[in-house]
Amino acid sequence: MTIRIELASMRIRILWLLFVLIPGLSKTNGQTNVHKVFVKTEWQHYHDSLFLKYGAKKVFVKEFELQALIALSYYPELADVPITFRQRDIKTTMAVRPEYFSALRNQGRKYIIFIDNDIHNNDGILLRDIPFNAQIGIMGHELAHIMDYEHRSVLGIVMLALNYVTFRNHAQYEKSIDRFAIRRGLGWQELEFADFIENNSKASMKYKHFKKVNYLSPAEIEDEIAKTKLYSSFQDEKKWNAPYLKKR
Repeated sequence: MTIRIELASMRIRILWLLFVLIPGLSKTNGQTNVHKVFVKTEWQHYHDSLFLKYGAKKVFVKEFELQALIALSYYPELADVPITFRQRDIKTTMAVRPEYFSALRNQGRKYIIFIDNDIHNNDGILLRDIPFNAQIGIMGHELAHIMDYEHRSVLGIVMLALNYVTFRNHAQYEKSIDRFAIRRGLGWQELEFADFIENNSKASMKYKHFKKVNYLSPAEIEDEIAKTKLYSSFQDEKKWNAPYLKKR
């Protein structure tokens, strides 16, 4: 009986790998320009051209529009995908999900990216309190989720949801999403976000522990950057304005 249970458990794990980790992870071609630091005052000049290229079928929160457009430029496949950015009281800085009924379609899905706007019910940190460069990093992470969803069937999305509830392996999944964004060219932005949360934010110890367990740590992100060819030559060396970047 024990052997049968173990074999059944192994089969379920294999199915989980097929439906949860594999979809979308092989598609990593995107923006080839790697910037260590995006400076808001400089990139404001590119707002209109970015909007023309990546703003179709998107509804932005004005305060974070430029950051979203820069992040979207690393995912050109999402140019015609409907995405709504919406402020709401949630339990983390940002979150993403397909619109309810569109999740039941294999094609033509619509997505909502939520931005927390009430720190009183959140142990974490608001997006507006994060540096501009790091804001692009977390937005890049949420958009990587959409890239992953786009490569999933309805069954694949259901399996993903069941994984969160049943196996509690969302840490492995979230870390795979971090790696996807890094391979797209947003590694330095992911690094600044992770470093800010861990070392410079006012987030609670509980929230910092949650991030540490479920997402790549700054050291792990550095390792991913070091072994990714895309970062062998990058731009903006003279613009390293984050203290931890200046050390490198």
